[in-house]
Amino acid sequence: MKKTNIAKLALSLFGKLLIAIVMSLIVSISMMLLFSKIFNVGIVIAQICCLGIFLTIPYSMLWEAGSADKNKVNFGHEDEDLNKGFKVGLLASMPAFFSAALLLLFSVIGRGGVIKFIFYGFNAYFAPTLLKVIPLNMPMGDLWPLRAFLVSLLTMILPLVAWIAYRLGYKRISLIDKFVYKNAPRKRKVKKRR
Repeated sequence: MKKTNIAKLALSLFGKLLIAIVMSLIVSISMMLLFSKIFNVGIVIAQICCLGIFLTIPYSMLWEAGSADKNKVNFGHEDEDLNKGFKVGLLASMPAFFSAALLLLFSVIGRGGVIKFIFYGFNAYFAPTLLKVIPLNMPMGDLWPLRAFLVSLLTMILPLVAWIAYRLGYKRISLIDKFVYKNAPRKRKVKKRR
């Protein structure tokens, strides 16, 4: 049995996430500048938009991969691997994990302010929230390791979204159909003619 290349799918997802990072930065900066007088409103709106960008890209890609893999499994071209989405998500978020580990390490040491920019770069979809939790002007000595650890948990969202999306695609459960088309189309009753 053949296995599809998980690394190839993860690299493709990472490339799409780089585009999402750029889009998230543009949205974050523009929303926060637009709502500069009421800064907290700008942060909330920017975070909602960034999460929309961040969640739709891996979800749609891995839902389609799960749906395609179901056909391959049914016809014997591939082995069943229901955790493939999680593996792809883990591989695609390795740079974010690495930057989170460095942030945690440097928060314990108390030095290395440049690592915050690297962490912000790989986790730009959470930039509005990160600006409130870890401001850029905060010295690394003031960053508690517990706060750095809790912020590092944000990097686990991508593997979880990828795993859920792959599973839903594999089972062919479409959330859009569930939310948009709430009622199934009814069959019209045909009156019998006498």
